[in-house]
Amino acid sequence: MCSENSFDTVNTSLYYVSAMNKRLPLTIDPIKFAEERLFIKGSLSLCDMSRLVDVCKREKLSADASVQMEGGIDRQGLPYLRGIVEADIPLTCQRCLKTMSYRAFSEFTLSPVFNEKQAEKLPFCYEALIVKAGFEIVLSDLVEDELLLVLPLIPKHDETVCPVVLSEQTDESDLVSQSKSLFAKQLARELSKK
Repeated sequence: MCSENSFDTVNTSLYYVSAMNKRLPLTIDPIKFAEERLFIKGSLSLCDMSRLVDVCKREKLSADASVQMEGGIDRQGLPYLRGIVEADIPLTCQRCLKTMSYRAFSEFTLSPVFNEKQAEKLPFCYEALIVKAGFEIVLSDLVEDELLLVLPLIPKHDETVCPVVLSEQTDESDLVSQSKSLFAKQLARELSKK
Protein backbone atom coordinates (compact mmCIF):
# COMPACT_ATOMS: atom_id res chain seq x y z
CA MET A 1 0.00 0.00 0.00
CA CYS A 2 2.85 2.39 0.75
CA SER A 3 4.07 2.57 -2.82
CA GLU A 4 0.73 3.75 -4.18
CA ASN A 5 0.72 7.49 -4.81
CA SER A 6 -2.67 8.07 -6.35
CA PHE A 7 -6.08 8.10 -4.78
CA ASP A 8 -7.86 4.76 -4.62
CA THR A 9 -10.64 4.48 -7.16
CA VAL A 10 -11.87 0.97 -6.46
CA ASN A 11 -14.92 1.73 -4.31
CA THR A 12 -15.74 5.28 -5.37
CA SER A 13 -19.41 4.91 -4.49
CA LEU A 14 -18.46 4.92 -0.79
CA TYR A 15 -16.31 8.03 -0.99
CA TYR A 16 -18.78 10.74 -1.79
CA VAL A 17 -21.10 10.04 1.12
CA SER A 18 -19.98 12.93 3.29
CA ALA A 19 -18.81 15.89 1.31
CA MET A 20 -19.38 16.91 -2.22
CA ASN A 21 -20.15 20.39 -0.93
CA LYS A 22 -17.40 23.02 -0.94
CA ARG A 23 -17.09 23.49 2.82
CA LEU A 24 -15.56 20.67 4.77
CA PRO A 25 -16.70 19.26 8.11
CA LEU A 26 -15.25 20.86 11.23
CA THR A 27 -14.21 17.53 12.76
CA ILE A 28 -13.72 13.94 11.66
CA ASP A 29 -13.23 10.65 13.45
CA PRO A 30 -10.05 9.47 11.68
CA ILE A 31 -10.61 5.78 12.45
CA LYS A 32 -14.19 5.84 11.19
CA PHE A 33 -13.13 7.96 8.21
CA ALA A 34 -10.57 5.30 7.24
CA GLU A 35 -12.81 2.30 7.95
CA GLU A 36 -15.67 3.73 5.89
CA ARG A 37 -13.28 4.70 3.08
CA LEU A 38 -14.65 8.22 2.96
CA PHE A 39 -13.51 11.00 0.64
CA ILE A 40 -13.79 14.73 1.13
CA LYS A 41 -12.92 17.59 -1.16
CA GLY A 42 -13.42 21.25 -0.52
CA SER A 43 -11.89 24.29 1.11
CA LEU A 44 -11.06 25.67 4.54
CA SER A 45 -10.52 29.34 5.40
CA LEU A 46 -6.90 30.23 6.19
CA CYS A 47 -7.91 33.16 8.42
CA ASP A 48 -9.32 30.68 10.97
CA MET A 49 -5.90 29.03 11.41
CA SER A 50 -4.35 30.98 14.29
CA ARG A 51 -0.85 29.52 14.08
CA LEU A 52 -0.69 30.27 10.35
CA VAL A 53 -1.99 33.80 11.00
CA ASP A 54 0.88 34.24 13.51
CA VAL A 55 3.45 33.14 10.92
CA CYS A 56 2.09 35.59 8.35
CA LYS A 57 1.98 38.41 10.97
CA ARG A 58 1.41 41.54 8.94
CA GLU A 59 -0.01 39.85 5.86
CA LYS A 60 -3.75 39.28 5.65
CA LEU A 61 -4.93 35.74 5.12
CA SER A 62 -8.06 35.95 3.04
CA ALA A 63 -7.75 32.89 0.85
CA ASP A 64 -8.84 29.30 1.38
CA ALA A 65 -6.87 26.09 1.48
CA SER A 66 -7.93 23.50 -1.07
CA VAL A 67 -8.18 20.08 0.57
CA GLN A 68 -8.89 16.58 -0.61
CA MET A 69 -8.52 13.53 1.57
CA GLU A 70 -9.44 9.89 1.40
CA GLY A 71 -9.52 7.24 4.07
CA GLY A 72 -8.85 3.56 3.73
CA ILE A 73 -7.40 0.39 5.16
CA ASP A 74 -4.18 -0.93 3.63
CA ARG A 75 -3.23 -4.57 2.96
CA GLN A 76 -1.71 -4.83 6.44
CA GLY A 77 -4.97 -3.73 8.03
CA LEU A 78 -3.66 -0.26 8.96
CA PRO A 79 -6.10 2.65 8.69
CA TYR A 80 -4.83 5.64 6.73
CA LEU A 81 -5.74 9.15 5.69
CA ARG A 82 -4.16 10.28 2.45
CA GLY A 83 -4.55 13.77 1.12
CA ILE A 84 -3.40 16.89 -0.62
CA VAL A 85 -3.51 20.45 0.73
CA GLU A 86 -2.81 23.53 -1.39
CA ALA A 87 -2.96 27.23 -0.60
CA ASP A 88 -1.50 30.55 -1.69
CA ILE A 89 -0.06 32.03 1.48
CA PRO A 90 1.11 35.65 1.73
CA LEU A 91 4.52 35.88 3.38
CA THR A 92 7.08 38.64 3.82
CA CYS A 93 10.12 38.32 1.55
CA GLN A 94 13.22 38.48 3.75
CA ARG A 95 15.24 40.19 1.00
CA CYS A 96 12.99 43.13 0.19
CA LEU A 97 10.46 42.95 3.07
CA LYS A 98 7.54 43.10 0.64
CA THR A 99 4.62 40.73 0.41
CA MET A 100 5.03 37.65 -1.72
CA SER A 101 2.67 34.81 -2.46
CA TYR A 102 3.95 31.36 -1.60
CA ARG A 103 2.22 28.36 -3.15
CA ALA A 104 2.11 25.81 -0.31
CA PHE A 105 1.55 22.21 -1.42
CA SER A 106 1.53 19.18 0.83
CA GLU A 107 0.84 15.52 0.13
CA PHE A 108 0.41 13.46 3.26
CA THR A 109 -0.31 9.90 4.31
CA LEU A 110 -1.19 9.55 7.97
CA SER A 111 -2.08 6.50 9.99
CA PRO A 112 -4.13 7.05 13.15
CA VAL A 113 -2.56 5.37 16.19
CA PHE A 114 -3.32 5.52 19.90
CA ASN A 115 0.19 5.88 21.35
CA GLU A 116 3.89 6.38 20.64
CA LYS A 117 4.58 2.65 20.73
CA GLN A 118 2.16 2.06 17.83
CA ALA A 119 3.64 5.06 16.02
CA GLU A 120 7.12 3.52 16.17
CA LYS A 121 5.83 0.34 14.51
CA LEU A 122 4.32 2.10 11.49
CA PRO A 123 5.87 1.47 8.07
CA PHE A 124 8.11 4.29 6.85
CA CYS A 125 5.50 5.51 4.37
CA TYR A 126 3.11 6.66 7.13
CA GLU A 127 3.29 9.58 9.48
CA ALA A 128 1.65 8.89 12.82
CA LEU A 129 -1.53 10.71 13.75
CA ILE A 130 -1.89 10.10 17.47
CA VAL A 131 -5.57 10.07 18.43
CA LYS A 132 -7.80 9.03 21.32
CA ALA A 133 -10.28 6.25 20.68
CA GLY A 134 -13.72 7.60 19.87
CA PHE A 135 -12.55 11.22 19.69
CA GLU A 136 -12.73 13.40 16.62
CA ILE A 137 -9.95 15.64 15.35
CA VAL A 138 -10.38 19.20 14.16
CA LEU A 139 -9.86 19.04 10.41
CA SER A 140 -8.54 22.61 10.14
CA ASP A 141 -5.82 21.78 12.71
CA LEU A 142 -4.64 18.86 10.58
CA VAL A 143 -4.62 21.05 7.45
CA GLU A 144 -2.85 23.86 9.30
CA ASP A 145 -0.14 21.43 10.50
CA GLU A 146 0.47 20.27 6.94
CA LEU A 147 0.71 23.84 5.63
CA LEU A 148 3.09 24.93 8.39
CA LEU A 149 5.37 21.99 7.64
CA VAL A 150 5.91 23.09 4.03
CA LEU A 151 6.49 26.81 4.60
CA PRO A 152 10.04 28.02 3.93
CA LEU A 153 12.12 29.01 6.95
CA ILE A 154 13.26 32.13 5.12
CA PRO A 155 10.70 33.19 2.53
CA LYS A 156 12.20 34.99 -0.46
CA HIS A 157 10.99 36.04 -3.87
CA ASP A 158 12.70 34.33 -6.77
CA GLU A 159 15.84 36.34 -7.59
CA THR A 160 14.41 37.25 -10.99
CA VAL A 161 11.31 38.81 -9.37
CA CYS A 162 12.64 40.39 -6.18
CA PRO A 163 13.11 44.18 -6.32
CA VAL A 164 16.36 43.84 -4.34
CA VAL A 165 19.09 43.15 -6.87
CA LEU A 166 22.10 41.20 -5.69
CA SER A 167 25.27 41.75 -7.70
CA GLU A 168 26.80 38.71 -9.32
CA GLN A 169 29.84 38.97 -7.09
CA THR A 170 27.93 39.46 -3.84
CA ASP A 171 25.90 36.67 -2.39
CA GLU A 172 23.67 36.91 0.66
CA SER A 173 26.32 35.57 3.05
CA ASP A 174 28.60 38.44 1.96
CA LEU A 175 25.81 40.90 2.77
CA VAL A 176 25.43 39.41 6.24
CA SER A 177 29.17 39.57 6.93
CA GLN A 178 29.29 43.17 5.61
CA SER A 179 26.50 44.19 7.99
CA LYS A 180 28.31 42.48 10.88
CA SER A 181 31.49 44.28 9.88
CA LEU A 182 29.69 47.65 9.86
CA PHE A 183 28.29 46.89 13.32
CA ALA A 184 31.76 45.95 14.59
CA LYS A 185 33.27 49.20 13.22
CA GLN A 186 30.51 51.27 14.84
CA LEU A 187 31.00 49.46 18.14
CA ALA A 188 34.78 50.05 17.99
CA ARG A 189 34.18 53.78 17.40
CA GLU A 190 31.84 53.99 20.38
CA LEU A 191 34.29 52.16 22.63
CA SER A 192 37.22 54.34 21.57
CA LYS A 193 35.27 57.48 22.56
CA LYS A 194 35.23 56.33 26.20
